[in-house]
Amino acid sequence: MNPRRTVNFAFGHHKHWTGMVWEWGEDTLTVSVQSLRIVLDQLPLIAGLNFDGKGIEYLAERDPASIEWLRDALGEGRVELWGGTYTQPYGHMIGHESNVRQRQTGVAAFRRILGERPRVFVEEEFDLFPQLPQMLTLLEYEGAMLFPQHTWHTPTIPETEEEVVSWMSPDGSSLPTIPYSRRCLIRGIPTALDRLDDPLLQEDGSLLVTWLEVLDKPNWMWRSEFVLPYLRALLENDKNVRIEPTTLLAFLQERAPSRKLLLPQEETFHGISVGKNGDALPRLWRSAEGVLLTAEHLSAWCSLLGRPYPQFDAYPEWQLAEAWRFLMQSQGHDAYECEGLTHRVGRRYAQMATMLAKDVLDRTKTHLKQKDLLRTADAEAQPCPFQVLPDGRIADELGILEPCLLPIGWRRETEVGSAAGCLRYDIGSEWGAGVQKVTPGADGILRIQTTLALSRLPEAGILQSIRLPLRFRSEPQTFRADSPFLVTTVRPIGRWIHRQPTGDWLTSPQWEEWIENPLTFLTFFTVQTDRGEVLFASKQNTLALVRENAVEVVLFTRDAWDEDAVDRRATLDSAVALLPADATNLDRLVTAARAFLHPLHPSLATRNGLSFASIQGPAFVTCVRKEGEDVEVRLFETEGSAGEALLEFPWQVESATCVNLVGAEDGDLSPEFEDRRIALPLRPHQIVTLRIRFQGIRTQYPDIDRYRDVWVG
Repeated sequence: MNPRRTVNFAFGHHKHWTGMVWEWGEDTLTVSVQSLRIVLDQLPLIAGLNFDGKGIEYLAERDPASIEWLRDALGEGRVELWGGTYTQPYGHMIGHESNVRQRQTGVAAFRRILGERPRVFVEEEFDLFPQLPQMLTLLEYEGAMLFPQHTWHTPTIPETEEEVVSWMSPDGSSLPTIPYSRRCLIRGIPTALDRLDDPLLQEDGSLLVTWLEVLDKPNWMWRSEFVLPYLRALLENDKNVRIEPTTLLAFLQERAPSRKLLLPQEETFHGISVGKNGDALPRLWRSAEGVLLTAEHLSAWCSLLGRPYPQFDAYPEWQLAEAWRFLMQSQGHDAYECEGLTHRVGRRYAQMATMLAKDVLDRTKTHLKQKDLLRTADAEAQPCPFQVLPDGRIADELGILEPCLLPIGWRRETEVGSAAGCLRYDIGSEWGAGVQKVTPGADGILRIQTTLALSRLPEAGILQSIRLPLRFRSEPQTFRADSPFLVTTVRPIGRWIHRQPTGDWLTSPQWEEWIENPLTFLTFFTVQTDRGEVLFASKQNTLALVRENAVEVVLFTRDAWDEDAVDRRATLDSAVALLPADATNLDRLVTAARAFLHPLHPSLATRNGLSFASIQGPAFVTCVRKEGEDVEVRLFETEGSAGEALLEFPWQVESATCVNLVGAEDGDLSPEFEDRRIALPLRPHQIVTLRIRFQGIRTQYPDIDRYRDVWVG
């Protein structure tokens, strides 16, 4: 008989507040902890706890006993924390700053409530984009695992044979990572025994890992009574294998990465039913984030001007933080993926975030106008390179595009009217009616708003979606797209699986469709032909399909997972612009931002003289906010080459320090400052958070002791 070998075993226990508590009841997280406790009390295993930060907060409020048990289990080494986001979002679909706040707020919640924070990043849902390893190192993570599970989405990432790799960001940051391989049980614990025979698990000390989502409720699939026999059979197997429970961090610390792994956007696919309901929820995410970031920027400015402030305190910290919490609660994966099942609750949270932030924005704008510090942004007038032809089609002056920007299968019927250069047309198709509004802007951007009223829904699936085509007169040569904190060249390639249920989401079989040559983007993509470069930006959509001499943007998908809970109305905002021959990534980012963002958004205001700070160099600002007495500015290098950002202020700089995303000083970065200026060296694609303090500027407090006779009475 061969010598007995050891296989290390880890499993992730996944649950979350978003969606689950909404539909399975307020005791869901308590029952989830109790179910995990049953497993760990009966079997000598170690669990990776993959809860969201919001769920930990909710559990601490409603069930302190479960929190106490988790603290004890962490101390005894029976539980390891995995993940650490606030509401487990699809990271590639939310904005730069939303990604930062999700991870900062989540890590802080775990540390505050459990006394520990996650050190290993792994999520059951698809949370992946090229710059994520850099963000994780800035958040002081020590390792990661690339193993999203198939749930309502069908994510695909490259399968390897290595046990540990060095997962890289474009800037060179890296993190020791367990990659996806046959060691990962994509179909769950029932396949574990057979997997022990796999060649990858024949070496002594190899790893086997799976996801469990144990919940002892009668309307849930993975109950402890179902899971325990499989786990017990694995531990007591007759294959001459000793199963050794492990933590991911311990496994990573014992093995050196065998190679570097870069994951460009086109080498993965999320498998999500994007475009569902016209992407109404992502539209609200972007709107809320834009208002929030603008409100933070103007509030930071007002806080530096002395009393009176727009509110009682110098900076409306609570109101902005509460707005962010509402926005993040709307970004949990189930809020989008299970939109029909969860009755669109995510939209309400996003709307509440917008309302809170807009209150701040309105009063800070009024305050700055009263001080004559705020002027209206005047768009730089330029001839619009687009014209509307007599038949209603749209042509560009370089002849890059075929002159048609109607959704496929839709026709332009009657002209409703025009005003101030804006044309409105009735449109129709076999699915229903709508209106298209076309506005050639004085800033050179063509804005297209399409409103759909569907009397008949399209068939389910991405391939049957309503799509907006960009058809080119010559073959596209280069594609570029943005993702969080990055603009880069992409190659839309491959065939990728996407599944849909045939009926009831819980009990029916699923069918497959294969998505060819997808182009995933955050807010925009560009297409370069021999005639020039076209930029397409969207206020809501994130996926296009590349066809021969065409790119078809997915506007509206019917998602079978939502069954009959599908919207029949949608408003879709798109923009098209021509870029100069020498366009940089910064030009692309700023053009896309101009299409839909408020002129006082920090990414625009810091470059257009509408802010207390101005910036030059290859850097795109994602936020300006207040942190204590410091102003915090976050930016990233845009061009993929070493450069320098120059920041200038109206006040003398007292100190300038770079910090990571948990607020610790970054000793590798030393900004130079003199008088009112800061020079910040940048690595290619580097994300930098700068904290600045100005001489003689501190929060001013009222001298209330002078009026003690009033308030003492």
